[in-house]
Amino acid sequence: MQLLVLPRIRYADGRAPPNLGAGGVMGREAAGLNLHGEAMLDAVFEHLYNAMVITDADFDGGPFFQRCNPAFCAMTGYTEEELIGQSPRILQGPETDRKVIDELERKIRAGEFFEGSTINYRKDGLSYVVQWNISPVRDADGAIVAYVSIQQDITARLAAERERSLLAEALNAATDPVIVMDKNFIIVFANNAFGREVGRPVDDILGHSAFELRPRTAEGLAEPQIRRVLAEGSPYHGVVSFEAPTGKRLHVDLSISSLIGYHDPNGHYVAIAPNITHMVEQQMVLQEMANIDALTGLLNRRSGQIALEIELQKAAESGAPISVAMGDIDHFKRINDRLGHAVGDDVLRSVAGSLRDGLRRNDVAIRWGGEEFLVFLPNTPLDDAVPLTERIRNHVATTPQIASDSVTMSFGVGQWRPGESVAAFVERIDAAMYEAKSGGRDRVVSSP
Repeated sequence: MQLLVLPRIRYADGRAPPNLGAGGVMGREAAGLNLHGEAMLDAVFEHLYNAMVITDADFDGGPFFQRCNPAFCAMTGYTEEELIGQSPRILQGPETDRKVIDELERKIRAGEFFEGSTINYRKDGLSYVVQWNISPVRDADGAIVAYVSIQQDITARLAAERERSLLAEALNAATDPVIVMDKNFIIVFANNAFGREVGRPVDDILGHSAFELRPRTAEGLAEPQIRRVLAEGSPYHGVVSFEAPTGKRLHVDLSISSLIGYHDPNGHYVAIAPNITHMVEQQMVLQEMANIDALTGLLNRRSGQIALEIELQKAAESGAPISVAMGDIDHFKRINDRLGHAVGDDVLRSVAGSLRDGLRRNDVAIRWGGEEFLVFLPNTPLDDAVPLTERIRNHVATTPQIASDSVTMSFGVGQWRPGESVAAFVERIDAAMYEAKSGGRDRVVSSP
C-alpha cells in the first residue's frame, strides 16, 4: 500500500482530517512507522526539487493550503506561514485561465487526477506559468481527505520554446538553405529553403547523413576534406556541388561551423549553403570565353600554351613521348583578298572542324594565331605523329569549302626532347612548317 506523509496537516479552522494514522501517515499500516522513517519522509518532502503542496478537501470556501515545501515557497514568494490556511486562489490573477481552473475544480471534486497549466502570480505580483499534477488522497475507507499537488514553474522553458520556435520560423523564412547536423553529420534540422534546394521534403531529410548528397569539389568528394577541416577545429568554407533529383548539378557556397554550448557538450554543426549555380555557370562561360577562340571554338593561344606546358611537364615526369604539329593554311591571304574576310572566317571555321575530326580523344588543337594552328599529340612518338599529321592534312585538303577553292595546309611536326624549353620546341616545329611551305606547300615536314 502507498504511504503518504502529511505532517502537520490541518483544516483552516484547526481541525485535523479524519482517519490519519500515527505521525500523520495515511493508511492502516502507518501506526507502526518508526520515528526515523517518519523523519526521512518529512526530509524528502522538505528537500524535493519540485514545488509540492498539500491542500485539504474542504470545498466550503476552500480547499485550503495545509502544507507546502520550500520549493513551493520559493516559486510563489510566500512563506509557508503566509500560505497555510489560504486558498490557492491567492495565486490567481487577471491572466489566469478560468477554463483551466474550472476543469481543475471539476476533476478534483470528482476525485480524478488533474494535469494542466495556467498563469499564476507571485506575492510580488509577477506572473509565472505553472504546471500542475494534482492527485486526490484517500483514507482507509476511500474518502478523499486531501490533495497533493506537484508544481513546476515552466515560464523559462516556455520562453525557450518560444525562442526556438521563433528561430525556426526565422530560419524557415530565410532564403538561404540552412541545416544543423550532429557530430556524426546526421541532419537534425533543415529549413524550407534547404528542402527546396535539394528537391526533397524536409521530413525526408531529417535523420539522414548530409553526405548522402555526395558533395564534390574540384578535387573530388568533399567529405574527407570537410571532416578533416572540422576535426582540426576550423570552420569549413568552399564551393561544392551535388546532383539534384532533377539531374541538374547544383553549386553551393558551403560554410560549416561548430555549435558548442552549455546544453550541447558533444557539439553540433550548422551549415549554410546558398545556391550559386547561376554564378558558377556564368563564371564557367566567362572562363570558356577567356580560353576559347570565339571564331573556331578551339583553345586560344594563351590557354593553349598553358595546356602545352602542362602536357610537357607530364611527359617530363612520366617519360612518355609527346609530339606537336604546327599547321598553316596555304595562301590564306589570297583567299581573304579575293573572296573577302567573311569567306576567310568560314575557311578558318572549316579548317578547325577538320582538325577536330582528325584528332584522337586525347589530342588537342589550338588556334595559335591568324591562320596558324597547333596540335599536340600526347603519348605519341615522332614515327606515329607523322602519319597522324598526314591524315589531318589530307582531311583538310579533301573537305569541300562553301565559297572558296579547296584549302590545303602545310605542317611541321616534331617530338619533344627532354629538357627542351617550350619556346625552343615550338620554334623548331615552326621552322619545319615553313620548310614545308617553301617546299611546295600541302605537305608535312618532320623535325627529328
